[in-house]
Parts: sequence; C-alpha cells; structure tokens
Amino acid sequence: MEFRSERCRAFSEYWWSLNREVPDGIPTRSMIDPSRIKPLLPYLLLHDLAEPGRSMIRLVGTAITQRIGFDPTGRDYLELVNESRRQSAYRQLITIAEHPCGMRNINQVRYKSGKHTTSEAVGFPLRHARDGTPMLLFVDDPIEPPEYDLDPRAQEVDVFKLAEREYIDVGFGVPNLVD
Repeated sequence: MEFRSERCRAFSEYWWSLNREVPDGIPTRSMIDPSRIKPLLPYLLLHDLAEPGRSMIRLVGTAITQRIGFDPTGRDYLELVNESRRQSAYRQLITIAEHPCGMRNINQVRYKSGKHTTSEAVGFPLRHARDGTPMLLFVDDPIEPPEYDLDPRAQEVDVFKLAEREYIDVGFGVPNLVD
C-alpha cells in the first residue's frame, strides 16, 4: 500500500510489527508502546467501541486538537459527525473493528473557523486486553497545507468529504462496505 503521509506509513509498519506478536493477529491496546512511536503521538486518535452504538474517543493527539480547535477526548465521536453521516460513520468503524481490517482515508474537512484541511488517516483494530472489546487506533496527518476562507460565515459549516477510502487486509479479508 502506498501512503501519502510518512507518519501513516510509519504507523502502519508499527501496527504490523505488533500484529506478528499475537496469535489472532489483533494486538491489544496494552501492547502499544508510546516510546516506539513518539513522533506519531500528536497525530493519534483512539476509538473505543465497547459500548454498542457509540465510538468513545479515548485519546486525541495534540496536532489533531490544534487542527480542529478543541479536545474531543471523552466524547462520542458520532456527536462530532454531521447527523446525516452518523449511521454510515458508525457502520464503517464497527465493521473494520469486528471484521477486522485496516482502513486508509483521504479526508477533506472545513471547520467552523473557516479552515480547510486535507489529511490522510490510517487506522487498525486493537482489542482491550481485559475483555477483548474492539478499539481502533488511527494516525490522522495533514497532507496539504491548510487553507482559510476570508469570511467563514459565508461558507457551509463543518463539511466533511471523503475523497478516498481503501480497506487493508490484515489477514481476514476486507469488508464489502459502501458509503
């Protein structure tokens, strides 16, 4: 797989190194060693899918919080998604966690501040060590310089566009999902 972001490539390599250490191919959250991925920490986003119908954000890197303008740690990710996309977003997350597989996206986002960003995000499944419930760990890295609207009030608010999506076979095939 070709990545546009060096951070996404490095995270993919790290996840695959953990994958080889477990018999079922899905690492646990406790296997993540922050010292081995220190340059990636500001770009990490951890989804906890233990509660049906919710995707609780357990960790958000500082580069992500700076880009979006607030820290969503502890919130349900789905509350941050446009209402028209919530069902689809949850279906994508829970499917890649339970199937399991990885996912690579190119996302174009316009924030309330008027800032536009394009980022590459790659995520892989994890499990809670204690009970095996699903989690997803992503690196979300800007791949183009941000742009700004001079008058953000004249623009639509919180527009999200998925420009590309690929699933990554981690040994179980890939789902047949369509947005």
